[in-house]
Amino acid sequence: MVKVDDAIVVKMRKVGKDFQILADPKQLVKFRADPDSVPLHEIMPIQEIFKDARKGDRVSESDLEAVFETTNQDEIIRTILMKGDFSPTAEQRREMLAKIHRQVIDLVARNAIDPRTNLPHTPDRIESAMKEAKVHADLRPAEEQFEDVVKALLPFIPLKFGKVNLRIHLPMSHASRAYGKLRSIGTVKKEQWLADGLLLTLEVPSGMKVSTVDLVNQLTQGEAEITIKEE
Repeated sequence: MVKVDDAIVVKMRKVGKDFQILADPKQLVKFRADPDSVPLHEIMPIQEIFKDARKGDRVSESDLEAVFETTNQDEIIRTILMKGDFSPTAEQRREMLAKIHRQVIDLVARNAIDPRTNLPHTPDRIESAMKEAKVHADLRPAEEQFEDVVKALLPFIPLKFGKVNLRIHLPMSHASRAYGKLRSIGTVKKEQWLADGLLLTLEVPSGMKVSTVDLVNQLTQGEAEITIKEE
């Protein structure tokens, strides 16, 4: 865990009030790339919310509730860590930008397809189009800049967004394990347990159609029956 003297201050000003926390800059970079990957106690030398972190002036619970409409400290800390302002070093900034850049590319690859082939674009093709469009990821979370990046890419690469419904029959011998995996990557629209297995309808972004079919075949050793319905 980082020492207090080596921590950076992450700041957020909201409704005219200041909220600050101390954070390990390296762990903060990891957190912003994947909020579930780093426990809060590994990011913060002191798990407190301050008005002035360097002076140790803590925020009152009434101010937290008035501004954030909750007194759940972990929830508020996560908001400040993700959306607060801080001054990264040049190395930290490069590392953060590289991770967010890959996340943006992954979002485009998972959610869009090439309308000419109805297949997803490769990450390399998307990255090449970003270079052509001279569009660069910034320090905002990838989801917040996704639409801006897509608008910049459209003159350089054909993109089509939509959903795909996969009607999947999982044999009983693979159903329980496969079901858990599939729920984590898409939305289960319908499910029905049968004598010989599980019949479910799974909705995924168009760009994930091929990878989802591959995953189903991998999880069931090719024994599943799959019907695809484009929206």
